[in-house]
Amino acid sequence: MSNHRTRTLASISAVAAILLTAAPAAASGPPILTITDHPVENVVSRIDNDPCTRARILLTGTETGVLHVTRFADGTVHFSVALHTSFVADLDPSGLRVLVGTYTVRGGGNGSLNTNGSAFDRAEASLTLNGEANRPDGTPIRFHQNTHTVFGADGLPDLDLAHAHCQ
Repeated sequence: MSNHRTRTLASISAVAAILLTAAPAAASGPPILTITDHPVENVVSRIDNDPCTRARILLTGTETGVLHVTRFADGTVHFSVALHTSFVADLDPSGLRVLVGTYTVRGGGNGSLNTNGSAFDRAEASLTLNGEANRPDGTPIRFHQNTHTVFGADGLPDLDLAHAHCQ
């Protein structure tokens, strides 16, 4: 689902902090922290855009999947995520239902952290989104999105490549 630029539908609120801490670097030594989280029927809600019409929507989803994060002593972080979400999209703010469907997100990244937790050098993260939905009139749609983000020394995106397709 897209707005000014294409963005990911998943609970990026949970993944965003990890994305902003990713930068390419070689890890040295064994992991000092490994976290694997298995959200089950985790309810998320956010304002987004319809993937085809770009109309502003309120997206409410129930997601299940896995998020894996590994941190090394040198500050290197690696993450991977796989989520499946069933969602309902309502026009914002009218509440008129516009979509009901499912999507999956897969992604990952790795990198190093500054002492304040921000990314440094050339952080990278990639995500792929696939979904299908039905409009209230029964019209089916499918959508696909690939994103790749490279972060700069300031922890902000220097390059944000996104490609979306809706049919």
